[in-house]
Amino acid sequence: VQRTDKRGPLIERLDLSGVDVDALSGKPVLFNHDRAVVVGVIVSAWREGSSIAARLKLSDADDVRSHVLKVAEGVIRFTSIAYSVAKTEEAVLEGRRLLTISPTILEVSLVAIPADQAAQIRSEVSMTTPSPTPDNTQPAPVIETRAAVNAQIRAL
Repeated sequence: VQRTDKRGPLIERLDLSGVDVDALSGKPVLFNHDRAVVVGVIVSAWREGSSIAARLKLSDADDVRSHVLKVAEGVIRFTSIAYSVAKTEEAVLEGRRLLTISPTILEVSLVAIPADQAAQIRSEVSMTTPSPTPDNTQPAPVIETRAAVNAQIRAL
């Protein structure tokens, strides 16, 4: 990702090799990194090459139903992560500053505009039809989706 800090432009790259994928289970899934809009939870995570993928359980709560529906419709198609910095390394590659960050992932967000275009909700959303509630209305379906957490940003 292209960034600028007080010293000027740089390329920021996440090194996901040190991320403990088992520790991701139970982390929150937010909408657009808004801590007030929790739309789900990470059920499980695993490595796929240099990337991390995860299975998410999305909520059926009234206050987030429209966000979950946008995922089911394919309107929201990307993920992003918030992280703290565990370690950094800086280098110069072909005259450009390269900052490699080893992150500790804090949350996954469903977003319309990701920093990394490869961080997509990759599988089709599968929906189950729950049984009717006592008042004969159908609650919104529970949606689970498999999503890339944030594929390793490719070096120049």
